[in-house]
Amino acid sequence: MSNLENKKLSSDLYNPDLAILEKYQAFSKELTRIALLCLGILGFLLERIIFPSSKDNFLNKNLDIFKTSSCLLYFSIILLIVSTACSIFHIYYSTDSLTHIVSMYRKKQDGNEYGYNEERHLRDFDFKLCSRLLFTSCISLILGIVLGVIFYAKFLPA
Repeated sequence: MSNLENKKLSSDLYNPDLAILEKYQAFSKELTRIALLCLGILGFLLERIIFPSSKDNFLNKNLDIFKTSSCLLYFSIILLIVSTACSIFHIYYSTDSLTHIVSMYRKKQDGNEYGYNEERHLRDFDFKLCSRLLFTSCISLILGIVLGVIFYAKFLPA
């Protein structure tokens, strides 16, 4: 057993960080749910609007519109996947930052100044990465939804 494993930490040291982490992760999980829901909606609408079960002129008209504006759908799907990936990575790296916080406090209690500074730098890196991932997830989600709405608006009757 290492020295750090024998050290007891007061929960007062890391509880505020844990409370903030839980709120950020809950937000990130909601972004993931919304992005995955939007992907499902895109697929459902694709089946119902572009490729309906009845074969008539409506299908031919929709296929023509689909051919001319399918890039909007593809970019929408890509952005929603990016949003999902970024929010999942955010959850991972935010949890990783908490491990650095706990390790940082333990090394400070142990008097290991070098280890403390090393963990602090790793925590700061995780914080910056998490903020970028969350921002990217939000922007990708918004743009993915907007492009999907624009794509499907083209199929509305004039």
